[in-house]
Amino acid sequence: MPRTGIVRSRTRFNENTDNIIINCMASMGHRDDCFARIARIIPPYNARQIASRWRNKLDPQISPEPLTMQEKIFINNKIRGYEMVGEKILWREIIRDLETTFGKRHTDNRLRNYWYSPYSALINHAINQSNGTDQSNGAPAVSPINPVEPEFIPNFINCSFKMNPIF
Repeated sequence: MPRTGIVRSRTRFNENTDNIIINCMASMGHRDDCFARIARIIPPYNARQIASRWRNKLDPQISPEPLTMQEKIFINNKIRGYEMVGEKILWREIIRDLETTFGKRHTDNRLRNYWYSPYSALINHAINQSNGTDQSNGAPAVSPINPVEPEFIPNFINCSFKMNPIF
């Protein structure tokens, strides 16, 4: 079935369009219709595309730095709290709490990309290991591969024989 309406070709953002968006946002501020107004100035893009570009790339309040380990642990704990009560993950609340706790704003895309990446699963596993439980099934955490061999300390408290050390 053919689509109706305006069909726009895919046009990538460039430095010129980014500068137009930045200047318009500086002059207009965050009004209800600011992205629609900018879309009228830059015809190849619609308001949704411009809003996404602003929120994920151009907003000067966004931290360009990657997530720190403390921030990742904070995100993991927040999302685990949502999962424990069976609620939907509220990314905007997590972003707000991250900003108030660490003083840096990250995009919701950055947080989601981190959370759904295999790397976050490894960190979750490590956190669960340190807590002594595996949150997926509530059972004690058991590591399939232990990279550090534990020191062997024999326990002879209730044994029928005694062993004398050689040293």
